[in-house]
Formats: sequence, structure tokens, C-alpha cells
Amino acid sequence: MKRSLFMLGVAVAALSGCSQSEILEVAEGRAIGFSSFVNNNTRAAITEITGKENLNTYYVYGYHSYATPVFENVKVTADGTEYTAYWEQGKTYNFAAYSNGNQKIGSDISFSASAGDKKLTISNYTPDNDNDLVAAIAEDLTCNNPSTQGKVGLTFKHLLSQVKFTFTNTDSRSYTMKISDIQIANAIKTAKVEFTGTGSTAVPVWSGSPTGSGVPAYEFDDLNDIAEDGTHETECLVIPQSNENLQVTFTATFWDNASSEEDPIRTGKFVASLKYDNLESVVGTEANKWTAGFRYNYTAEVNADDIKDDQNPETLYPIKFNATVSGWGDAASTTVIPGQPGN
Repeated sequence: MKRSLFMLGVAVAALSGCSQSEILEVAEGRAIGFSSFVNNNTRAAITEITGKENLNTYYVYGYHSYATPVFENVKVTADGTEYTAYWEQGKTYNFAAYSNGNQKIGSDISFSASAGDKKLTISNYTPDNDNDLVAAIAEDLTCNNPSTQGKVGLTFKHLLSQVKFTFTNTDSRSYTMKISDIQIANAIKTAKVEFTGTGSTAVPVWSGSPTGSGVPAYEFDDLNDIAEDGTHETECLVIPQSNENLQVTFTATFWDNASSEEDPIRTGKFVASLKYDNLESVVGTEANKWTAGFRYNYTAEVNADDIKDDQNPETLYPIKFNATVSGWGDAASTTVIPGQPGN
């Protein structure tokens, strides 16, 4: 059987809309105000938050002297906040903010502003394709003069990764090929993230347990006809995690005008490893790991002759990978031939 090639690309296009956005008016020169933008790292979400155009709501925590609350999960929009807080001279402030696709997270979120430990924690988080999770921390801001205190600058970073599958086909356009049941099993789906640091040094650390062998963690939309012209892709937000032992499975169904999807000419099930290596030269990511703020694009060409005429419908056939990276810098490619599941 001819094996198709998967090409892995780390799509790291710069985010647009990184200008400052005016969020709050300053009352009498003493109200605490914010200016915000999304960090210039990478587009990493289905419904992307890329700047003030679509970062229209976020939620703020703030403390002075490490423990005195100023804001606690308070909504901030272009029209202002749920209430106004004021600067106090000589106090040192710490702020954290997040936006879950412009939505609020309730009891599973907290901010620690103690000395030497500024940390935004979100527990039991499960991504979906409607919410791009971003966060920011502003540390140790001392108010020397309330009347001249500037706005709090918030640089938001993406906390999730994005996985995309792109399929192509060179068979005659008179044929139809559907790609369905695209799944990643035994991966971390629900996890806790601890976010620390400011600006470019801000780091999200995720921890959680895999769903278990054979249990889907991420399911992708079907692609109804990859024999048509154009790009055929499906994508999903995922928890950043090791992908060294992760696999994707999918079904390819092939038919023509004389047959149908219910009675196809050929049907095949495929499996492929999602690991890759030799990406050390790419700033911000590493081998065999999905990193927060990156989009990973796995591309495959699948044709009818990839499916044996006598293939057992339940047999999984491995696919050969060629892993490359682009965007911030090109790295050497590496070829991996995955085996059957469990091997």
C-alpha cells in the first residue's frame, strides 16, 4: 500500500491588532485604569483573540501590599469596570487578568499575589473551539503619586495550543473521498494551568491526566469531500502537553457516482503518530511537545490507492510522517514511521 506523507508545520504568524486599547477613563487622576494588547506571539485559536477588536471583555484580579483586594474577578470592557477602584500612594500592586473567549471563569480560578509568588491558577479547564484562553500578569507596580499614575499595562498571552489537520487528494474530481472519525485518544483533555511571569517571560504550566487508552480526548469535524478543489482542514484547541506517545486515527471513505457513502468502493482506517523532533532551533517550542501559543498543522495526501482492496475495515494502517517547522525559523526535518497502536 502506498503510504501518504504527513507534513507538520508550526504556524507562527504574528498576531494582528497589537495596538493599545483604551479601557478605562481616569476619574480625578486616581482611578485604576488598564491598557491591554495581545502578545505578539502566534495565532493559536479557532475563534482568535488577536487585539482590541475581539478582546472586548476580560476579568481582573488585583491586590496591593500582596493581600489587600482591589479587584477579584472583576469584568472590564471598553465601557469601564463593574466598579471603580482607586490608587493609594506608597502601595505596591499586583494584577492578573484573563479572557476565556471574552467569557468568565467562575470558582475554578484564583490569583496569588504574595511576595515572590504571583500566580494565576485555573483548575479543571477543558478547552473548546469557541474560547481562546489568554492571560496577563502585571507585577509589583508601586504607586508613588496617585494623580500621575499611568494605566496598568496588560500583555495577554495564549495559554492553549491548536492542532490542525489538512488533507489533500489528487484523484479525479468525479470521485468523492470523505475523511471522518478524526480523533486523538489518550491525551490530556481537562487540566490545571499555573500562569506566572510578565510580558515575554510569562509561562503557563499545565498538568493533568490522559483520558485513557482508546478514549477520545479531541474529536475533529469531518471533511466531506477532499477530492474537491481547495483546502480541506479541521482544527481543535488542545491542552499543551507532550505528544510523543499521542496518535491520531481517522477513516477514509471513497466512492463514485455509481456507488455511495453507505456502499463505498473502499474504506480504510489510518493511524499516525503525532510526535516530532529536531525543532530545538525554533524559539519558544521544543521537540515532541505542543507548546502554548503555537499552531501545529499536520498535512496529508490521501488517495484511493492508499486503501487496499482487501483491507479489513477494522485494520489500522500506519502513515509515514515528515515533520518540519516554519515561521520563526526553519529546522531540520525528521521522518518518523509510526507502528500499530500500542507499539
